[in-house]
Amino acid sequence: MKSFGIAFVAVVCISSLPCCNRDQAIPAPPISEKPKDELPTRKEYVAPPKADDRLEFSPPRKEYVLGEPVLFDLRLHNRSKAPINVLEVFVESHRSEARLWIAAKGDIFQEFQKFSVAEKRDRRGLMLEPNKSLHYQYRVLVQMEPQFHMAFPKPGEYQVYGVYPLSLSGGPKGVLIASNVVTVQITEPVGEDAKVWAKLNKRDFLIFILADRELTQEHKAIAPKLAEVLAAHPKSSYTPALRRALSKVSPRRHGSLSFEETVRLEEILGLKGFVRPQG
Repeated sequence: MKSFGIAFVAVVCISSLPCCNRDQAIPAPPISEKPKDELPTRKEYVAPPKADDRLEFSPPRKEYVLGEPVLFDLRLHNRSKAPINVLEVFVESHRSEARLWIAAKGDIFQEFQKFSVAEKRDRRGLMLEPNKSLHYQYRVLVQMEPQFHMAFPKPGEYQVYGVYPLSLSGGPKGVLIASNVVTVQITEPVGEDAKVWAKLNKRDFLIFILADRELTQEHKAIAPKLAEVLAAHPKSSYTPALRRALSKVSPRRHGSLSFEETVRLEEILGLKGFVRPQG
């Protein structure tokens, strides 16, 4: 099944070589137990697992506008005194093995991209020297399965943490380790941002904004429309995400666009000179 919603550049660090002996597998965060007489009408929270100090999770910013891709960095550090060989973990914009758990304020944590499955391929052993790390960068926006929805569907405060499937090459069976919990604020679009969001709040547009792929035939009608949104609102909070997505439409390889559409896209992105006149 296809699933969209995250882009990454991995980070992994490990605090001791026999890590799998001291870590407990985390099939899912446990439901916290509360006294029966404490807020009986409130939903039960799903408490995050204890954070493993080898994982460092952080957002580059604490505040994002609704509909803007939310960025996170996850680093797994080797805090041991010896090199370790960690089995490769796949994290991509549309599927990830290092899942995120997200909770709106006052709500339970939900696994994001729960149904995504990384494509099968050979895994490498990644050698980490002491005090070195692997680094993943997440871009979080939407999920496709079991039904399309946004990771942060409305303004408000959210808590997020990551769960990493840690396996040592040649070692015992891997375990899931959890990161620290971070808080991000999603704000209501206002002014120019509100005008842009009214245009962008469509399923296909949001998927296109997030995807890390070159233009396909199905995107033929989307790129020119988003380009015109960018041209009409060049200074909105969504501009970096729009420019990034449209830049994936390589001027040298987007044969599914017409010549006129290609010239217009390059003009908006400031990439004049890539296309030779026809004739």
